[in-house]
Amino acid sequence: MSVQNKYYSTIKKLGKKDRCDLSREELILLDDAKKHYYVLKKFHCLLLSNDGDNKVSDPNIEKKFNRVLNGYNNYYDLYDYMVKDDPELDMAYDLKYEVTEFYRKCRYDNAKQCLEEIIIDFRSCPVESMSKFANTLSVWKNEIIASFMIIDNTGKKMNTAIVENRNKTIKLIKHSSNGFLNWSRFRNKCYTP
Repeated sequence: MSVQNKYYSTIKKLGKKDRCDLSREELILLDDAKKHYYVLKKFHCLLLSNDGDNKVSDPNIEKKFNRVLNGYNNYYDLYDYMVKDDPELDMAYDLKYEVTEFYRKCRYDNAKQCLEEIIIDFRSCPVESMSKFANTLSVWKNEIIASFMIIDNTGKKMNTAIVENRNKTIKLIKHSSNGFLNWSRFRNKCYTP
């Protein structure tokens, strides 16, 4: 978001001037900022994806014409365009990938060690929001490690998905009814499927 705001402030600052009053360098900077802002706004989902279908990591996917960028690009090119000029964004993406791999491959017996390594990596990152996330990981360390416990012999990890689902259902019932004045009626409504 801060990267996107950086380009937006450049567009706002230089966009107020008439294009004839801008120098050649300012015109190039404005056009570049518009393109970067467009890619970050429209294709930010590439930074959030876990790349299960290799959209980002495969450069051989068919390229399509993009009129804003005035060229043929695929998701690999767009991702590269997003992170090539901003090392902070590249570091943030790498840390996100590290957390994803932690949840995908880690087991209960080595979760504590892996989580501590991730916290160290996040703390050493110069991006302020990443160090804040390291604090969050530190606060919830025991709960995160406990989430890797295997229930019985099913192979499934322990989680609170069912409880969270029930709480959401109760909140939806409460919200859609605009409040209940009778407690027993509300309780009965929550119990019925």
